[in-house]
Amino acid sequence: MRREYRVVIVEDEAVYSDALKDMLVRYEKDQNVSFNITTYRNVESFLAEYKNCYDIVFMDIELPGMNGMDGARRLRQIDPVVVLIFITNMAQFAVQGYEVNALDYILKPVTYKNFSLKLERAMNCINKNADKYIVVNGKNGITRMNTSDIIYIEVRGHHLFFHLSGKKEVDVCGALGKLSEELREFGFAQCNSCFLLNMKYIDVINAMSVVMTDGTELQISKRKRKDFLNEFSAYVGKNGGGR
Repeated sequence: MRREYRVVIVEDEAVYSDALKDMLVRYEKDQNVSFNITTYRNVESFLAEYKNCYDIVFMDIELPGMNGMDGARRLRQIDPVVVLIFITNMAQFAVQGYEVNALDYILKPVTYKNFSLKLERAMNCINKNADKYIVVNGKNGITRMNTSDIIYIEVRGHHLFFHLSGKKEVDVCGALGKLSEELREFGFAQCNSCFLLNMKYIDVINAMSVVMTDGTELQISKRKRKDFLNEFSAYVGKNGGGR
């Protein structure tokens, strides 16, 4: 089953928005991929409805109201990882894209040859990093998280609480078992039945507890202790003990 990529076009001129959609449809047929396309005419409505689950954002720089560059700055506060490509007829503004970690820019009028090259680069970037992210459906909607930002996951009742770097927390309904297997390859291990922790954030391991770099002390259960210490030893051997 081929993956569906979620794409947003923020463009106030219908002629360019429609042209980009047509090129995405053509690329679908050429490369046997699938796109879920959403369009907006201004930055304000785009940001107001933004869901942290998109793969690519094509954004015009010259837009009514908030311009694309300011919109991109706001976007990065919400989603630091989504692939951003500017659409513009003024290259001098597009080169400022490094400030907001834009992958590239496309000059108007857009040709399919140029567009397909930029899109292919975006797709390669997405596919390269795909295994580093998980997508969860929390209280505040869909959230995409980089596994390296997760310090530990805590079970409370039927909820999972993701404790992230920067003192952020995401609340999700779910169970730890399946997630534990999914995250094992990224250096996660259970110290007891209630906590799944990212071993790169371990500061100190005591006899029956582990202290994380954020100061949180988590108990190591007798039942999990042997497996946990073995997993940590394997992790240190593989990663050289570095964070």
